[in-house]
Amino acid sequence: MPAAERDWDGSAWLPQALVYSLPDKKDPRKYVTVIQVERKLWESAGFDPKDRLEIERDGYELLIYRADTGGVKAKKIDDDAVMIQAPNLGNLNLKQVKVAAGRGAVVVRGLKV
Repeated sequence: MPAAERDWDGSAWLPQALVYSLPDKKDPRKYVTVIQVERKLWESAGFDPKDRLEIERDGYELLIYRADTGGVKAKKIDDDAVMIQAPNLGNLNLKQVKVAAGRGAVVVRGLKV
């Protein structure tokens, strides 16, 4: 998603997300990154359980948006939270994580642990 299409307001950052990586069970040299956000926020971005998601990493910022092709599906969706597992983001563990949602996108930012 080009930067010009990002529709989120930096003043709306909320501290309601988790980002951490675990070694891949099949190949310990690789990592699976877990991203968890509040379901209300996820839905406010226009996502639903059937969507496939694309996740882009830029340093300690993640941009999550609906994928045209490929992408990943949310791993777990419950009443309060949505958990996404991304296999290709590397070893990423963040603290002081904040999240914002706009039309069709969720942005997650944090500091390196």
